Amino acid sequence: MNGMNYLRNEQGITLTELLAALFISGMVLGGAMMALHAVHQWVQHSAQGSLERSERNRVMNVYATQLADSTSAVYFAASEQLRFKYMGKIYRSMIFDPAGSRLMLYDFFGNEEQFYDGAVTPETHPSLYGKALILTDQAAAVQYSRRDGKALDIPLEHGEWFSVTVTFQNRSSAVTRSISVKLLADQTLK
Repeated sequence: MNGMNYLRNEQGITLTELLAALFISGMVLGGAMMALHAVHQWVQHSAQGSLERSERNRVMNVYATQLADSTSAVYFAASEQLRFKYMGKIYRSMIFDPAGSRLMLYDFFGNEEQFYDGAVTPETHPSLYGKALILTDQAAAVQYSRRDGKALDIPLEHGEWFSVTVTFQNRSSAVTRSISVKLLADQTLK
């Protein structure tokens, strides 16, 4: 019977104690949720920055690898187009579209005369451009310059240096990356 008396004297918790416990639990859970949200935002921001850096590096690596084996290059400012040639008459074209912030790589199927003709563009001669590859849609500007800093306005040949500078527009900031390239000297011409 002593056990029954013990249960009858047990009054439980009061409403005030219950509300205080709920309030404290809510504060702890709210703080934990805010901390979790902050960590999630930081991870998302870090991942986005990493993806943007990766894209910039990839674009500049494509430039470097494509131009590393080239023997000639010519730039046409009117069409924002850099054409370059490998030994063995393989032609390629890098075209910057400022309206779409797009940098594209094409195989160029023209002949030697068309290679040096600035009037030949994807709009005027679409059959000469194939295998389009979008390198980035985050390009704000692309600039080509000679080693002495002057604009790339004449064809470069065999062993000459030039620079490629790409400005990428990501989120709210612009980031500029540059590489220098030396064209190969075509030993088959000697």
